[in-house]
Amino acid sequence: LLDKRLQTASWYPFDTWIALCEAADRLFGSGDLMLCRQLGRYGGLKDLGTAFPQLFTSGDPLQLGSLAKQFWSMYYDSGRIEVEVEEPGRFELRVADFAQPHLGHCLRVVGWIEACLELYRAVGTVDMLSCRALGDGECRVRATWTMPTAVTV
Repeated sequence: LLDKRLQTASWYPFDTWIALCEAADRLFGSGDLMLCRQLGRYGGLKDLGTAFPQLFTSGDPLQLGSLAKQFWSMYYDSGRIEVEVEEPGRFELRVADFAQPHLGHCLRVVGWIEACLELYRAVGTVDMLSCRALGDGECRVRATWTMPTAVTV
């Protein structure tokens, strides 16, 4: 699969990422690519929680729409994120014009958003509503959450 060790902060062909995810899921997952969701969550916690902890010290997950738009180009050189619904406790994002739709990719996006909710200390769920790789017309994700109430002393 690879001739040499992967270098961090380097660009690799998306086909290489797909092959790695599929191989990892065959070896360590259950063969349904759900491991990609876990990898997305881990990547979000590691990348964002380490490099940008100040983003999550206050605020609300509603900021994720604009964050996702900004961070997209750090991960991909194709497509973009569009915020379709944005209201307190809920948003829906659409992945537009991504060159190579893949179920593992949509699941990774779901996991990344789950990590963001966790970093905000929100309690919620993230659902993949549709995926082009499954024959849907678009890739869409919905997040819903509540924020814990602050305890005053």
